[in-house]
Amino acid sequence: MIAALKRPPFIGMFAFLLVLLLQGLGHAQMVLQERIFGEEYIYQSAAIMGVMGAALIYWGVRLNHNENAATWLGFFGGTYVWDGWCEFSYVFMPIIWRCRT
Repeated sequence: MIAALKRPPFIGMFAFLLVLLLQGLGHAQMVLQERIFGEEYIYQSAAIMGVMGAALIYWGVRLNHNENAATWLGFFGGTYVWDGWCEFSYVFMPIIWRCRT
């Protein structure tokens, strides 16, 4: 039974649902980050979070002996990069371009 869940399409559906559920936690992390660091340091903290994510990805790529740990490091590192650099750019760019939000 468990071996059948490790084959397509079940493994793909599991990965999709995991990322879908984690995005809610990523948005909660963004709000928490805004509350902790305040408005004046939000962009610096977002940049640091992206660098931490890139470091996790690099560490996961170099971790050849443990595939599970490398997978999770890449997963969380990618989430940090997305939340730190991509999501906060949606907040930062309208301010730079002086757009109404």
